[in-house]
Order: sequence, then structure tokens, then C-alpha cells
Amino acid sequence: MPTSTTLEHRTTHASRVMQCLGIEPSGGVLPRLGLLYTTALRRCQSCPSTKACREWLGRAQMTASFPPSFCPNSDILLELQFISANCPKKQTCI
Repeated sequence: MPTSTTLEHRTTHASRVMQCLGIEPSGGVLPRLGLLYTTALRRCQSCPSTKACREWLGRAQMTASFPPSFCPNSDILLELQFISANCPKKQTCI
């Protein structure tokens, strides 16, 4: 079972992946998006690809167009990425 430190690092990975993909971090406060963000963080905590994720983050440099193929959150990340790209920052898009 992962330790709390391991879980914190994985949560950080999830946040950094979202950043690299241009996903609006404040979207998690919206009720519908909050569930997507929470699900993504939970999946990240149990993901066996921590090393691959770290390596991807090292290469991505905040300009990634798509989530990594090994990521169990790729479906959620694509949806959040689409919403972030198509929603004016001051509007609630849902």
C-alpha cells in the first residue's frame, strides 16, 4: 500500500500533468468538474506508472498536446483539456 508521501507525489504528478496540458486548475470547484478532478486524482494515486509519468513530465515542458498513452486518466484529461480550451476564463461552462 502506498504511503502518504507517495500519494502526495502522485497527486503532484496529476497536477503537473494537468498544467502541462493547459487544464484550468480552478475547474475543480465546479460541481461537475469537481468529480472529474477527484476521479483523476484518485486514479493517479493507484497508478503503477509513476516512473513513466515522471519521465513524461520531464520531457513535456508545459507544452504537451495530449496526455500520455500510459495514463489511466487520459480520457478525463482529454475532456478537461477540451473544456479548458473552449471555456472563457470568467464563465462557467457546463
